[in-house]
Amino acid sequence: MNIDTIKPFAGRKAVKALVVVIFLWQVLAIVEEAGSDFANDILFYLAAETNPYVVGFFILLLVSTYLLGRRAGVEMLLATSGYMRTGVKYALITTVIALAYLLVVGVRLVGWHATWEALSWKCLVIFFSMLIVWLLASRRVYQEIKLQGQDPSVS
Repeated sequence: MNIDTIKPFAGRKAVKALVVVIFLWQVLAIVEEAGSDFANDILFYLAAETNPYVVGFFILLLVSTYLLGRRAGVEMLLATSGYMRTGVKYALITTVIALAYLLVVGVRLVGWHATWEALSWKCLVIFFSMLIVWLLASRRVYQEIKLQGQDPSVS
């Protein structure tokens, strides 16, 4: 496996893991929001999810995860770090990107105080979600590199 083949492969693996986590986020959000009038609650939920800021958030996550996944794949191929270190590193980077977007949009829409209260608990949720995404993706990329005969642990 070379750099030209690892980049798209690692980007796709990272995006696939992110799509699974986004799907789980959405299922949990629907369950949390659903009350006694499920059909009406679904309509309000869908209206909230089609908000341009929410769509922008998910597009930002998908694009940044793909681009960072390409970079993470190259790092693992060149054996600069193992999959655990790579996963944690890119989980932190993706969390910072997501929180920066949420902070900017939140301050613009509702002000600093309300945004800070909302982000305080979302910070942990986003970090642990991104940690799952990146550990899954980096582990799969690491396995593929080993399968192709280029063990990243050997310098």
